[in-house]
Amino acid sequence: MLAIAGKTTDLFPVWQFDRDARAVRPAVKLVTSAFYRHLREIDTLLIATWAMSRKVEDLDGQTPAQWIASGNDNETVAGAASRTAVRLAW
Repeated sequence: MLAIAGKTTDLFPVWQFDRDARAVRPAVKLVTSAFYRHLREIDTLLIATWAMSRKVEDLDGQTPAQWIASGNDNETVAGAASRTAVRLAW
């Protein structure tokens, strides 16, 4: 689960939750793991910002957040996260 530290409480981006299942979407763990695997220090705000970007390749013009919330293929968005994290690591 992705939490962004606020001044008085943590903030949780809504796209990561499947409201019907009352659970965190499986793609969220794959995405966050991809960033953590390639970057030594990361800010959760970085992942949340990436998730709202329209400049991510291979997602048919959707943001990663839209891709995840639409229930599209988890491996595709995880691959996009991994490629971004690798570029950021350089």
